[in-house]
Amino acid sequence: MSLTEMSIYGSVLILVILAVRVLWLDKLPKRTFPVLWDIALLRLLVPFSVSSACSVYSFLEAGQRQISGDSAAAEGGMTAADASPVWNGQGYPLREFLDEPGLPLPGESLERLLPMIWGLGCFLCAAFFVITYMRSLRRFREALPVDDLQIRQWQQRHGTRRPISVRQTDRIAAPLTYGVLRPVILLPRKVLWKDSADLDYVLQHEYVHICRRDAVRKILTAAALCIHWFNPFVWIMAGMLNRDIELACDEDVLRRFGSQARVGYAMALIRMEEKKRSLLPVFNGFSKNAIEERINLIMKYRKVRYMAVAAAFVLVLAVTLGFATSAETDPAPVSADRGISDQADIIGRNNEDRESGASLPEETEQHIPADAHPESETPSGTYSLLEIRTDEIYSQSDAPSDAYAISYMSEGMPQEEPADLYRGSGYIILIPKEEWRMYAPDAWIWEYNEMVQFWVTDYGRTAREQITETLAADGYIQTGDDAILQKESDGRLYVVRLVQDGDRIMSLTYTHPSDPEYIEGLGTHLNAIAINFCLLPTRDSQDAEG
Repeated sequence: MSLTEMSIYGSVLILVILAVRVLWLDKLPKRTFPVLWDIALLRLLVPFSVSSACSVYSFLEAGQRQISGDSAAAEGGMTAADASPVWNGQGYPLREFLDEPGLPLPGESLERLLPMIWGLGCFLCAAFFVITYMRSLRRFREALPVDDLQIRQWQQRHGTRRPISVRQTDRIAAPLTYGVLRPVILLPRKVLWKDSADLDYVLQHEYVHICRRDAVRKILTAAALCIHWFNPFVWIMAGMLNRDIELACDEDVLRRFGSQARVGYAMALIRMEEKKRSLLPVFNGFSKNAIEERINLIMKYRKVRYMAVAAAFVLVLAVTLGFATSAETDPAPVSADRGISDQADIIGRNNEDRESGASLPEETEQHIPADAHPESETPSGTYSLLEIRTDEIYSQSDAPSDAYAISYMSEGMPQEEPADLYRGSGYIILIPKEEWRMYAPDAWIWEYNEMVQFWVTDYGRTAREQITETLAADGYIQTGDDAILQKESDGRLYVVRLVQDGDRIMSLTYTHPSDPEYIEGLGTHLNAIAINFCLLPTRDSQDAEG
């Protein structure tokens, strides 16, 4: 899963939690919300996702497929996916409009800079948190142990596997806790603890932070901020998480002391109103800047009931399954470009058919380019598109990944390249496994020379004569084959191969330098790719054949 996907899914989850917080903050146990924020943190930090049938994204994809299917039925099997990508008027990608061949497409330079920009932002955020923590830690280590009978008795009653140290310093204005393995409760030295109840409230509050390992939570929050510094929703999450951590601790203190302690605890909170910064990533404080919200909820406190706990559990489970998981992966995805069949994969004819010399049925010929050479046989064990029967186009999906190859003659010697079967919107084509990459919708480029490219153009139901006239106006001339046109421009040779199925026309255009060495080498190779470009029959054409 990419960083962008992690950030988008995390943002959706953050918005959902914010909505839940607005609706049910005063009705659910306050500990519910730190747990929900934990789920959001995991979604932002874990680079993979768990798919679920209960995910809202599964339902969205199902709805999208349903809409696509309805559109296909209304348009005779054609969907919005069949619309050709943005091309220029001559039927080739925008790259050809650039003055210098090989220059990056608009946006490619920015894409190369984005990782550097993200890395710089990540480094600056991390430096801020680390420097802030180290400076504060140096000040905190100057604190002296507290020698007080009440505190020693409290430490004896609240022993944990991790020894808790209580110290005092004049560098802070309100109590706080820091440390993961060796937690320290830090008290302001200027405060005179004349009221033992106030001290009990403070110690219990900080003790809850330690037991719930809120310092770890804040470290993870700082990590999420460093990674997703560009996402404003993550910064909102960090602020709300800090507030909900404090609200959950307030609720636990009142559960420990009883509802009769609400007034005393609220007054202690007011006296200890916080003055420290709120962006410290690993410190937990007794007070928060959102003091009004805390006081209001303290005064509204009532004992948590089992029904509220059950409702919180169901809510956390629903949010996790619905928004923290991704869409369920379909083991046999159905292509959305045709409504002909429920099957979407193509297999070749079996070896027995090949060995017996069985000929292609008549219905195959109309989907094969006119200059295809059946005598150029594919070596045993692989298949070319010329050997695929029309009635197999929408059949089983058990063809092995290495079942296809592009075969052609080069300098009198048979050549074969392993290929992948690519299904586009209304067409199929064999793409060599090596040295080629897709750089735009339905367009591929050779890794070693950006002047060598090929792409698919969908003319829909435009009349063939009109297409030919448009290409001729751009300088293309017809060759010995009416389906092939070519032109030479700016040191490059452009070849257009038109393929028709009924009244629907698509083309495969390829280009390479016009030097003779390219014509003899890559020209032959690209022509072999073009030969394997076939249209998928529409519902109308199949009905006509039937």
